Amino acid sequence: EKNEDHSIEEMLDQLGRQSVSAPPYLASRIVASLPPRDAFQDFLTWLTASPWKGLASAALPILLGFVLGMQGTVAEYLDYDIEEMVYLNELEENGIDEI
Repeated sequence: EKNEDHSIEEMLDQLGRQSVSAPPYLASRIVASLPPRDAFQDFLTWLTASPWKGLASAALPILLGFVLGMQGTVAEYLDYDIEEMVYLNELEENGIDEI
């Protein structure tokens, strides 16, 4: 009986190491029979798979906004450029070539 158990274990190990692949037509039929995937549902599944994914997804836009906010706003640079253009225009109108 002990020898039979050992041979059964060897047979199971050999079966576990074998690679069996289905014919190509079978794989295409299986894929064709699957229901269509919903991208939104896939995203929700990915998001709820781990609490860290949800936390990172919420924190990333906040972090990006903070970094961009620390760089200064476009309006500040735009105001400076407009003031400079007005000042240079006034100098040209009054005939002053040097600043």
